[in-house]
Amino acid sequence: MKKDTVVISIFIKNDKILVEKRELRQFEISQYLIPGGIVEKGEELEAALKREALEELGVKIISCYAIPIKKKILGLKGQHLIPFIVKEWKGAFPDQILDKGTPLFWIDFEEALTSKVKPTREIIIALKNHLF
Repeated sequence: MKKDTVVISIFIKNDKILVEKRELRQFEISQYLIPGGIVEKGEELEAALKREALEELGVKIISCYAIPIKKKILGLKGQHLIPFIVKEWKGAFPDQILDKGTPLFWIDFEEALTSKVKPTREIIIALKNHLF
């Protein structure tokens, strides 16, 4: 069975990253996740990223690029995660994910690393390695 590909939208503002805080069955308390979404069949990665950002966050991505990563990052359900840094966007972020209702926060990189969600930590580490 082929696993899904998921694009991850990394928005950075004032040295903080946009995350959602979601309840997950395997953890006692809500955890930080970076917004993203599944790439539909036949859809280009960047097109999926832009569609998901508009659907979930109400913002239009103007420019972005995939972070070069050394090791494949897998999601909690085995999906292939592809993180993108969004360099420029248009619009204001809501207080919560539009289609899920989970709250959104701007947090620093170190706080994001406190997430018990391994894929979130791996993305943050890859991001830090790329930026610094």
